[in-house]
Amino acid sequence: MTSRFIWDVGDIEIEKPHVIVKKGGEGSGDFGHAGRPGEVGGSSSHSVHVDRKKKIKIETELREFENAEVIYDAPMEMAKIVDPEGNVVLEKKGDGVSVSFSDAEVSKMKDCILTHNHPTDYTFSRQDLSAAKYMDLQEMRATCKSGTYIMRRPKNGWDSVDKSTVEDIIREEAYKDMDYRKSQGMEAWITDTGVIMNNTWKRWCKDNNVEYIYVPRR
Repeated sequence: MTSRFIWDVGDIEIEKPHVIVKKGGEGSGDFGHAGRPGEVGGSSSHSVHVDRKKKIKIETELREFENAEVIYDAPMEMAKIVDPEGNVVLEKKGDGVSVSFSDAEVSKMKDCILTHNHPTDYTFSRQDLSAAKYMDLQEMRATCKSGTYIMRRPKNGWDSVDKSTVEDIIREEAYKDMDYRKSQGMEAWITDTGVIMNNTWKRWCKDNNVEYIYVPRR
């Protein structure tokens, strides 16, 4: 049976292995996607030149997608997958607010960079982490009106991270937001989801040695 990733601003449904993960920052850094100069083939000037060309090619493909107004301002989710060489593996438009991938498509995504838009204008959702781990992505990106959020695979791989702590952190950050709103004389039950999720991923990524970056839109 073909597996489907139905992934949107609400739930991601993974029909294989039959689990449903319920709905799912600011940082700083550069766009070093294809490794560091000299890591492959020694530290010769040639390897530095090749790596730099790959980085430029990858950045060009990603930014072409992320900076398009039709993407970050779209009411539906769309995705683009780029391999470590900077080649486009797949571009796919979602159905409504979801994007689905077949088994054959997922099999091509290992070590790739997947970028997609978030119509909600929020950072990553919990299903984004599930997808990054399931596909074994080098990097997951979410672009919105304000900028692009980036989450990179840790050195020890996605299997080294503890997803179980995400829910606890979300609850803690939600209570913090409620307490802050009370102290400011605001309605405590109206929480700021964007702030809560951004603070959640900052904490979770730090705890799990995952690089988390926010690049504001210029």
